[in-house]
Amino acid sequence: GVMICYDIRFPEFARTMALDGARMIFRPAAFNMTTGPAHWELTFCARALDNQIYMLGCAPARDIQAGYISWGHSIVTDPWGQVMKQLDEKEGILIEENRFGPGRPDQRAASIIKTRKSENVSFIEITHFFLSD
Repeated sequence: GVMICYDIRFPEFARTMALDGARMIFRPAAFNMTTGPAHWELTFCARALDNQIYMLGCAPARDIQAGYISWGHSIVTDPWGQVMKQLDEKEGILIEENRFGPGRPDQRAASIIKTRKSENVSFIEITHFFLSD
């Protein structure tokens, strides 16, 4: 599947692609110097783990002379939510070979998506919320 930068903030989008059979999602993005350190790796690992898929993120190298300064750090995560490879902020090429098949992380993890019981999930509306000291 393919999503763009801000789409990773919506877990439902990645879940829909995974349920439709995506085993890998490619996402070009440019997080900034605030959200990058805090959320870049975390969101890739979370979407990968939640959906038992590979996530690939391509980011521009950091250019401190640019009007928008990118965090960089192109990344590949596996279905277990682990970082397989990650670049730093400099220009570079990230290559990670992946062969789908028996014994691979995507095959071992696929049962989580297949056994998911969405009909057992319900949501309630909260109309009042109180905090006490």
